Amino acid sequence: MAVSGSDLLVDPDMGINQMGLGKTLQAIAFLSYLKVRRMLPRPYLVLCPLSVVDGWISEVAKFCPELRVLRYVGDKEIRHGLRRTMCENVKKQSSTSHEQSDLPFDVLLTTYDIVLMDQDFLSQIPWHYVVIDEAQRLKNPSSVLYSVLE
Repeated sequence: MAVSGSDLLVDPDMGINQMGLGKTLQAIAFLSYLKVRRMLPRPYLVLCPLSVVDGWISEVAKFCPELRVLRYVGDKEIRHGLRRTMCENVKKQSSTSHEQSDLPFDVLLTTYDIVLMDQDFLSQIPWHYVVIDEAQRLKNPSSVLYSVLE
């Protein structure tokens, strides 16, 4: 899954693995800044464990409601419906506008496991920035997840 303008960098010695440092809020503020200042075009991908997906949704709604977040989790049928909705939205916009088609979200929030399951679809989206929460799973460069994200 290619990320334009970015490199996959994992440094386990960065010392930022401690809880309570505000990393999630900093990442949300950074993505909001990129969108508002148009520093880097959307869309952005956020990968996190399923256990913190709702926390991300809550924090974005509270601190950066201008970011449109798609919660891309659920079983195969739910994700299929989300993909269909995304495609319909892009088709609808392209038929009513001469501008470049726009995805119906700024941030797609999903889990590591879903990225592995839906990599064929997700790799078609031109991600401009990826945030990886709880990145311990990427410490091993020979892992499947690492190679998919590379």
